[in-house]
Amino acid sequence: MGRQVQISILQEDVEGLLAQIKRQHRVVVVKRDDFESAVVEPLDSLPANTSETLILWNQELLPQLQRKHISKETGGDYYRVAESAEPVLEFTGSFLGEWRGRASLTQGRIYGIFDNKSQEFLRWYEQIVRYIRKAFVRNPASLSGYVGPAAYDWFLRGGLLLPTFLPPETDEWRQFFANEDLIRARLKGASDTEKNFSSPN
Repeated sequence: MGRQVQISILQEDVEGLLAQIKRQHRVVVVKRDDFESAVVEPLDSLPANTSETLILWNQELLPQLQRKHISKETGGDYYRVAESAEPVLEFTGSFLGEWRGRASLTQGRIYGIFDNKSQEFLRWYEQIVRYIRKAFVRNPASLSGYVGPAAYDWFLRGGLLLPTFLPPETDEWRQFFANEDLIRARLKGASDTEKNFSSPN
């Protein structure tokens, strides 16, 4: 059984989230896929503005990790971390791009498969989700998931929160983002009012 939490995050949010995760456990980030090697090496730095799927590897739960060879009939063999078999979590960041000329941010996620895995692995995932629910904002658009603090400020300044993909330019999606603009205006108005009341005379 798989479980996920969807997140809209800018680089500042990614760094803060990973710092929190690493404070709790001995965790490194690695690439899920590699075209050349089964050997897993921790990343020194995270790729900026990419939706590439990475792996959160808790070395307290799994001392050794190696990619499995994937053979394709059409060629192009590669190596992949077997998250269905190992107690690791997928981490996919958000992609910052444009939709109809406006800055937009796709959803990423943290995802795990928990069938035949330890309770310690499930508790680790739930610990991460509890932190996200506490430190992030519930997605204000008509989407599930949570928005990091930096991404939420960016949203209030006019950025569009997208689903996990770049939507087509249809009437339905134009209406969706028109509704998102109304939500933003209401939230920004409430935020400005709160600042005015809290400011000293």
